[in-house]
Amino acid sequence: MKKTLFCILTFLLFSLFSPTFANLIFEDSHLEAKIQEDGTINVQEFFDVNFLSEMHGIQREIPEYYTVDITKFKIFLDNVKVPGEPFEILPYWKTKNIRIGDADILVYGKKNYEIDYDLYGVIRNFSGMGYSELYRNLLGSEREDSFPHFSASLHFPKALTGLTKEDFNLAIGDQNYYALEGFPGTFTRTETGIYIEYPERIPAYQGVTLAMKFPNNYFVFDHEKQASLFDGYTIDYQVNTGIVNIKLSSDGTAKIQETWQIEKLNEMDHFRGDLPYYYDKSDGSKMLLKRNYLNIEGEEQEIQDFNAQGTTFPVRLPIQTGRDQEIFTLQNESEVWGLVMPFT
Repeated sequence: MKKTLFCILTFLLFSLFSPTFANLIFEDSHLEAKIQEDGTINVQEFFDVNFLSEMHGIQREIPEYYTVDITKFKIFLDNVKVPGEPFEILPYWKTKNIRIGDADILVYGKKNYEIDYDLYGVIRNFSGMGYSELYRNLLGSEREDSFPHFSASLHFPKALTGLTKEDFNLAIGDQNYYALEGFPGTFTRTETGIYIEYPERIPAYQGVTLAMKFPNNYFVFDHEKQASLFDGYTIDYQVNTGIVNIKLSSDGTAKIQETWQIEKLNEMDHFRGDLPYYYDKSDGSKMLLKRNYLNIEGEEQEIQDFNAQGTTFPVRLPIQTGRDQEIFTLQNESEVWGLVMPFT
């Protein structure tokens, strides 16, 4: 199990009720998740809510994708039901917002909610690595309120044997319990499921994140549907290699030649780079850099300070004909004064 997974808590699979206020509190939460053989998860969520003032209801946000390193993966939401309650589903900043309640009816006091839905994309297949992996935030982290108690039951589609503690990781907020080591709550696993309970108060903006792996052939995946989970990258390009040559003149001017191998990840019509305007000295002061000229791919570039704080020279280079391949080389040359500083 890759420990780096727990550095990616930007994945808010269960991002819970972001518009929470002091006039309501969540007193308890329980999740039931039935995992199907194709990797779909049938989810039932139960919340005990105490409205301290009159409100129309609550909202539930479920992200449409999550990220692992720089890669984005889609999440498919389907078959949403809220028994006994009117609701609507609206897009809201890369999420599906389930609005629960009646615009003509106000709610006050204690009320129980159940939310049912299906998710696909929570479990991904890594056939080349010999396993499939489930990674999910069971509670969500975008909450302005704390939770006094949380529990979850996960049910497997068939018997699951042969796993060890190293196949399970849990995190409460930024506190990671690799291989369940030191987890203060309850974690019970059988051949058919897992039960998790955390009786302590979970602070606002912290979630309960579970990562576990399954044997490679445990699920019967639709490989075309698995391939459709890929949703691009969070950045447009990455620099694979860079070579920098610096030639100093007797007056302290530096002639810099740079060659960069750039891998294009998303569709892009330009390449943007930021050239330093100054650098920090050891005594805390700043040393300004005077860039006499900048030549990119044989073309002279106009140097202007577009940054409001004057920290960089943004450079915007159109991706020209022949630059539509995934990897290309970019060369630039500049002359800079200020890299060499005299000490007296």
